[in-house]
Amino acid sequence: MRYYDYSPSQLEEKANELVCKMDIARLTSPKKVDVYDVVDYIDCTPDWKYITPKKKVMGMTAFNNGTMYFWPASYYETGMIPEKTFVEKGTIVIDQSIIDDCNIGKENFTVMHECFHWILHRKCFVKRTDGFLRCVEIRHLGVFQKRKKV
Repeated sequence: MRYYDYSPSQLEEKANELVCKMDIARLTSPKKVDVYDVVDYIDCTPDWKYITPKKKVMGMTAFNNGTMYFWPASYYETGMIPEKTFVEKGTIVIDQSIIDDCNIGKENFTVMHECFHWILHRKCFVKRTDGFLRCVEIRHLGVFQKRKKV
């Protein structure tokens, strides 16, 4: 099985495993979940940035130390381009616009979605090199502006 090829029943099993590790009573007695408790539990760090100006990407997960491109808070100004920002392995980035819009449901969904990227896919990125990070950076930046080869 490929790391990214999970069936719905396998995904439910993974979710139940996480619930059992955190608080097994949740399987029989529903309780509210603070998604940031899950972030802490899986040993990740949350951060909030403007990922894309048109809200096309709501979250990102850093599987290794590296750089990502984020828009400054004043990204609606003309001529603005994303800024290169160092991000540590295990950082879960949530688009700041979700917080600005006070959309708790979307925030909770996005945080948990990114948590499960970390849980399910981090083994795929263990042996990636710096060259892979640069490739991802250039590809990510290519969406926003043309870049000369270095």
